[in-house]
Amino acid sequence: MRIVIKVGSAVLSQDGAIATERMQALVDFIALLKKENEVLLVSSGAVSAGYTKLQIDRSVLANKQALAAIGQPVLMNRYAKKFAEYKIILLRKFLLLPPTLKKRMIFVVFKIQ
Repeated sequence: MRIVIKVGSAVLSQDGAIATERMQALVDFIALLKKENEVLLVSSGAVSAGYTKLQIDRSVLANKQALAAIGQPVLMNRYAKKFAEYKIILLRKFLLLPPTLKKRMIFVVFKIQ
């Protein structure tokens, strides 16, 4: 069975920091699911992750883009380290929603190997 899990800022951040305990619980859960399923993790939250490193106004588009650029590798590195504890390799693919949608977001899709 294929299972798709989508997480974002509400799950990945808390009080201006990355919610490491929640992220670890998510990784633990996915590692358990992976034993009998194909699992895809769809993750947004790069802006919030970037905000943990640089506190600038998130309502300004240019700032939001800068925060996403800072936060994306932060999230990827955190995920990679946590999944490495289970000897799980992440395959990453960026997904940009079309401009016809009101809110453009960049998601990272991880295939759990």
